[in-house]
Parts: sequence; structure tokens; C-alpha cells
Amino acid sequence: MFERFGDDARRVVVLAQEDARRLGHGHIGTEHLLLALAQLDDGIVFDTFRYFELTHGAVGAKVAEIVPSGGVTPSGHIPFTPRAKKVLELSLREALAMDDTGIGAEHILLGILAEGTGVASRVLEALDVVPAAMREKVLQLRGGHRQRRRAESHVGPGFTSMQHGAMRRAFAGPVARPAPRCSMCGRDEERCEHVLISGGVRICSDCIRAAAAQLDGLPPNSPRMVRYRRTEVAPSDRDAAVVAIEQAFDAVTGPMALDVDDALAFAEGGEACRALIEVIRAVRDHVPVVINDQTVERVRFLGEDEAEVSVGIWLAGNPQPMIQPAHAVREGGTWKVSRSSVSRFAEQARPFLPPSF
Repeated sequence: MFERFGDDARRVVVLAQEDARRLGHGHIGTEHLLLALAQLDDGIVFDTFRYFELTHGAVGAKVAEIVPSGGVTPSGHIPFTPRAKKVLELSLREALAMDDTGIGAEHILLGILAEGTGVASRVLEALDVVPAAMREKVLQLRGGHRQRRRAESHVGPGFTSMQHGAMRRAFAGPVARPAPRCSMCGRDEERCEHVLISGGVRICSDCIRAAAAQLDGLPPNSPRMVRYRRTEVAPSDRDAAVVAIEQAFDAVTGPMALDVDDALAFAEGGEACRALIEVIRAVRDHVPVVINDQTVERVRFLGEDEAEVSVGIWLAGNPQPMIQPAHAVREGGTWKVSRSSVSRFAEQARPFLPPSF
């Protein structure tokens, strides 16, 4: 899921971790996501919080009142609560419902409002904020930001970007982030049919097709400069299948993976993978490195019900992911992590098992 996060959404997750550690909480809950959103200084969420007169201090005071400090600053990995995981899942649904290719901070706020049962909702209620009114304001500001972005693409000649930014700060309020563009052709991603996002790089579907056409046009005796030369056998619902595969790996092996009972639905063979998934869960807080994220970097379909998957493991301090080969299969109409892949992840985890396991 995290490969879909924009810069502001990734910042929210980092700030939520910092707030949880500062407050002495051994978990990252919906309240920490709300606290992180209150720290943003630009964009739709910032304008929404300013409209409802919400500050980081006011939100923090209510959080401390509802969730007392544990007294000890936690170290290492801090897990997300089930409700916080649900908020992030709902933020993806909000983004998809709006036909957005990435998850922004506003989608996380909408996810908090949609979840409606966590500590964040209790904090908002205590601060006299009506969720429906806040959602309406977010959607209203979202429309205004889109119009302003389109207007900014028609800046007249003679203005440097610095001059234009200074004018907007003086007359139009906070500066909006530049529109995300394809890293190859430079088109605004809103004008692209599909956009592949990974590691901060965006490539539109037109550029991918053009590259594929060049590879397909190579003569048979050309040097073997690519690993795969055979034609991909993709299912008719390829885009939906890729999303389903991403969700399966998030559920089974991701840093915010579901509880074992829930994760079984996303593993081939279900109950047969219980012991393997329990091994993966048991080492989550005992590995000597911090895993910030897990992303599905590449999916290649071998047939209607099987796919090769390249999984990226993002370690703290590393600018590039560590790539792990894996497989996904469609079982009973649902894409799942193959049992062989679950077994491989478990074998990699076994050396870090706690002594009590």
C-alpha cells in the first residue's frame, strides 16, 4: 500500500510514529495519525484544520487526556493498531473512489472520519467537530485546490517560478505542491491514463507501452539485454489483479500486516499457512533492522491465475528497496500470496525468532 503514498502522506506516517514515541505509547493509533495531520503546514488538511480552529496543541492535549502516557519511551518498531490499519485501508479506498492515483494526507483524514470509532473520532467529538461537516469541508477545499492547480499551469511569460511563488504566497495563501508528472515525458499525471509509481518515480502508461514496443521490435539475433522476452499472459482485469496482489502481500508480509486469523484469507491454502505466518509475526519486533515499508515493485503474469512478483523491502536509511522474488496465485477467485512465498519469508524470519517462541 505504501508505494501509493504521496510525500505528505508518508510524512504523516513518520510524524505519527514520532508522536507515539514522544507520548510514551507503545502503539500507533488513529489518534497519532490525527496528531500528525495537525502538524502539516500546507495543503487541504492544513486549511481544513485552520477552518475548524484545530491546532496540534489542542489535539495533543485531548489525546493525552484520553490515552495516558505509558511512562517509557518505546524503542524499535512501533506497531499500528487494527483501527489505524483500517484508517490507512480506508484512505486507499477514498483515493480510488476519487480516481486519484496516489494517497494524500486528505485521504488519510477522510479515512479517520470514515472509520468513526477510534480515539481520533473521540478527540474530534471532544473538540466539537462534526465528522460530516469536516468531510464536506475537505471535499470543498479539494475542488478549490484542483481549480487553482489548473490555473497555475497557465502562468504568463516573464515570470520566474520564484516570482510566481512569491505572488501566490502574498495573495493566494499557502503554496500548493507542484503537480506530479511522469518522470519520462513530463506530462501531468492527471492527463495520463495510468501511472506507475515506485520509489518516488512516476511513469505513465504511454511511456511504458513505447518502451515495450521497442523491446518487442528487437530482431531475434539482438543481444539479450533483457531478462524476460516472452509475451506476458495477463488476465482481462489486469489493473484490478495488481491491486489485489498488492493487498495480499500487505496483509501477509507487510510491516502493517493483518492479524494471523485475518491474514489467512490472503495466503494460498489458508489454514495450512498458519504456522508460517505465526513465525513471520513473531519476529516483527525482534529483527535488528527497522523495516519502514514493503512495496510490490513489479508484477508479471504467467497466466490467468499466476504471477511473478518483485517485493521491495524498504529498510530504514536505505534509499532503494531490497528486492525479494515471490509468487501470487488466484485461488477461489481471490489473489493470494503463494504458499511457497509465505514459506520463503518465514525461513528468512526464523533466525530472528525470540527464545520464547
